[in-house]
Amino acid sequence: MKIRTLLVVLGIVTCFTSARILKKADFSGIWTINLDKSDFGKLDANLNSAKLIVIDQKSKSLILTRTFGNNAPSIEYYNFDGTSVDTTMGEYKKTSFLKWADDEMQFTISSLYNVTQQNRDPWKYTRTETYSLSEGDKILTVDRVSVLPDRKETIKVVYDKK
Repeated sequence: MKIRTLLVVLGIVTCFTSARILKKADFSGIWTINLDKSDFGKLDANLNSAKLIVIDQKSKSLILTRTFGNNAPSIEYYNFDGTSVDTTMGEYKKTSFLKWADDEMQFTISSLYNVTQQNRDPWKYTRTETYSLSEGDKILTVDRVSVLPDRKETIKVVYDKK
Protein backbone atom coordinates (compact mmCIF):
# COMPACT_ATOMS: atom_id res chain seq x y z
CA MET A 1 0.00 0.00 0.00
CA LYS A 2 2.82 2.42 0.84
CA ILE A 3 4.48 1.73 -2.52
CA ARG A 4 1.22 2.41 -4.36
CA THR A 5 0.76 5.73 -2.53
CA LEU A 6 4.36 6.68 -3.27
CA LEU A 7 3.88 5.93 -6.99
CA VAL A 8 0.71 8.04 -7.13
CA VAL A 9 2.47 10.97 -5.43
CA LEU A 10 5.46 10.66 -7.77
CA GLY A 11 3.09 10.59 -10.75
CA ILE A 12 1.36 13.79 -9.64
CA VAL A 13 4.68 15.57 -8.99
CA THR A 14 5.96 14.47 -12.42
CA CYS A 15 2.83 15.86 -14.12
CA PHE A 16 3.18 19.27 -12.46
CA THR A 17 6.92 19.41 -13.16
CA SER A 18 6.40 18.44 -16.82
CA ALA A 19 3.69 21.09 -17.22
CA ARG A 20 6.08 23.78 -15.95
CA ILE A 21 8.89 22.60 -18.19
CA LEU A 22 6.66 22.61 -21.30
CA LYS A 23 5.36 26.14 -20.72
CA LYS A 24 6.76 28.92 -22.90
CA ALA A 25 9.03 31.38 -21.15
CA ASP A 26 7.23 34.70 -20.57
CA PHE A 27 9.26 37.62 -21.94
CA SER A 28 6.59 40.24 -21.15
CA GLY A 29 7.85 43.36 -19.44
CA ILE A 30 9.72 46.62 -19.72
CA TRP A 31 13.43 46.12 -20.23
CA THR A 32 16.14 48.80 -19.84
CA ILE A 33 19.61 48.43 -21.28
CA ASN A 34 22.50 47.54 -18.95
CA LEU A 35 25.56 48.94 -20.72
CA ASP A 36 27.98 47.53 -18.12
CA LYS A 37 26.93 43.93 -18.85
CA SER A 38 26.58 44.35 -22.63
CA ASP A 39 29.31 43.71 -25.20
CA PHE A 40 29.26 45.76 -28.41
CA GLY A 41 32.73 44.90 -29.63
CA LYS A 42 33.86 47.80 -31.82
CA LEU A 43 30.33 49.02 -32.51
CA ASP A 44 28.70 52.13 -31.05
CA ALA A 45 26.18 51.14 -28.36
CA ASN A 46 23.96 54.16 -29.11
CA LEU A 47 23.58 53.19 -32.76
CA ASN A 48 23.37 49.42 -32.38
CA SER A 49 20.95 48.69 -29.58
CA ALA A 50 17.59 49.71 -28.24
CA LYS A 51 17.84 51.56 -24.95
CA LEU A 52 14.37 50.34 -24.01
CA ILE A 53 12.40 47.24 -25.02
CA VAL A 54 8.77 46.56 -24.17
CA ILE A 55 7.52 43.03 -24.83
CA ASP A 56 3.83 42.16 -24.70
CA GLN A 57 3.60 38.39 -25.05
CA LYS A 58 0.22 36.84 -25.83
CA SER A 59 -0.71 33.16 -26.22
CA LYS A 60 -0.11 33.17 -30.01
CA SER A 61 1.82 36.35 -30.69
CA LEU A 62 4.31 38.88 -29.39
CA ILE A 63 4.45 42.66 -29.70
CA LEU A 64 8.00 43.99 -29.61
CA THR A 65 8.45 47.74 -29.06
CA ARG A 66 12.00 49.08 -29.20
CA THR A 67 13.28 52.60 -28.63
CA PHE A 68 16.61 53.50 -30.27
CA GLY A 69 18.26 56.70 -29.06
CA ASN A 70 15.85 59.64 -29.14
CA ASN A 71 13.82 58.19 -32.01
CA ALA A 72 10.16 57.25 -31.78
CA PRO A 73 9.61 53.64 -30.71
CA SER A 74 9.41 50.98 -33.43
CA ILE A 75 6.63 48.43 -32.98
CA GLU A 76 6.71 44.97 -34.53
CA TYR A 77 4.09 42.23 -34.33
CA TYR A 78 5.16 38.58 -34.53
CA ASN A 79 2.98 35.49 -34.70
CA PHE A 80 4.18 32.26 -33.14
CA ASP A 81 3.18 30.28 -36.25
CA GLY A 82 6.31 31.40 -38.13
CA THR A 83 4.61 33.74 -40.61
CA SER A 84 6.86 36.50 -41.85
CA VAL A 85 6.48 40.19 -41.04
CA ASP A 86 7.40 42.91 -43.56
CA THR A 87 8.57 46.29 -42.29
CA THR A 88 9.74 49.37 -44.20
CA MET A 89 12.03 51.86 -42.48
CA GLY A 90 13.08 54.52 -44.96
CA GLU A 91 15.66 52.92 -47.27
CA TYR A 92 15.41 49.57 -45.46
CA LYS A 93 12.87 46.86 -46.19
CA LYS A 94 12.93 44.04 -43.67
CA THR A 95 11.31 40.61 -43.72
CA SER A 96 11.40 38.83 -40.35
CA PHE A 97 10.00 35.82 -38.56
CA LEU A 98 10.05 34.56 -34.99
CA LYS A 99 10.90 30.97 -34.08
CA TRP A 100 10.83 29.43 -30.61
CA ALA A 101 13.61 27.08 -29.52
CA ASP A 102 12.50 23.48 -29.03
CA ASP A 103 12.37 23.95 -25.25
CA GLU A 104 10.41 27.24 -25.71
CA MET A 105 12.72 28.99 -23.25
CA GLN A 106 14.18 31.33 -25.88
CA PHE A 107 13.24 32.64 -29.31
CA THR A 108 15.05 33.92 -32.37
CA ILE A 109 14.01 36.64 -34.76
CA SER A 110 15.60 36.13 -38.18
CA SER A 111 15.55 39.04 -40.62
CA LEU A 112 16.56 39.77 -44.19
CA TYR A 113 17.21 43.44 -44.93
CA ASN A 114 17.01 44.88 -48.46
CA VAL A 115 18.69 48.28 -48.63
CA THR A 116 18.11 50.75 -51.44
CA GLN A 117 20.06 54.01 -51.07
CA GLN A 118 20.33 56.87 -53.52
CA ASN A 119 23.41 56.73 -55.76
CA ARG A 120 24.29 53.18 -54.56
CA ASP A 121 23.56 49.70 -55.77
CA PRO A 122 20.93 47.86 -53.70
CA TRP A 123 22.38 45.44 -51.16
CA LYS A 124 21.20 42.89 -48.58
CA TYR A 125 22.18 41.58 -45.19
CA THR A 126 20.84 39.14 -42.63
CA ARG A 127 20.42 39.44 -38.88
CA THR A 128 19.49 36.98 -36.16
CA GLU A 129 18.57 38.08 -32.66
CA THR A 130 18.25 35.40 -29.99
CA TYR A 131 16.29 36.43 -26.89
CA SER A 132 16.84 34.55 -23.62
CA LEU A 133 15.99 35.09 -19.95
CA SER A 134 18.13 34.45 -16.86
CA GLU A 135 18.37 35.22 -13.15
CA GLY A 136 14.74 34.39 -12.39
CA ASP A 137 13.47 36.07 -15.58
CA LYS A 138 14.87 39.44 -14.43
CA ILE A 139 17.61 39.64 -17.11
CA LEU A 140 16.96 39.64 -20.86
CA THR A 141 19.91 38.93 -23.15
CA VAL A 142 19.78 39.59 -26.89
CA ASP A 143 22.58 37.94 -28.87
CA ARG A 144 22.68 39.55 -32.30
CA VAL A 145 24.60 38.43 -35.36
CA SER A 146 24.54 40.53 -38.54
CA VAL A 147 26.07 39.23 -41.75
CA LEU A 148 26.81 42.09 -44.14
CA PRO A 149 28.42 41.85 -47.59
CA ASP A 150 31.86 42.74 -46.22
CA ARG A 151 31.80 41.67 -42.55
CA LYS A 152 30.08 39.88 -39.69
CA GLU A 153 29.06 41.79 -36.56
CA THR A 154 28.24 40.14 -33.24
CA ILE A 155 26.97 41.90 -30.14
CA LYS A 156 25.40 40.88 -26.85
CA VAL A 157 22.95 43.32 -25.27
CA VAL A 158 21.78 42.81 -21.70
CA TYR A 159 18.59 44.34 -20.29
CA ASP A 160 17.24 44.57 -16.75
CA LYS A 161 13.54 44.13 -16.05
CA LYS A 162 11.93 47.30 -14.69
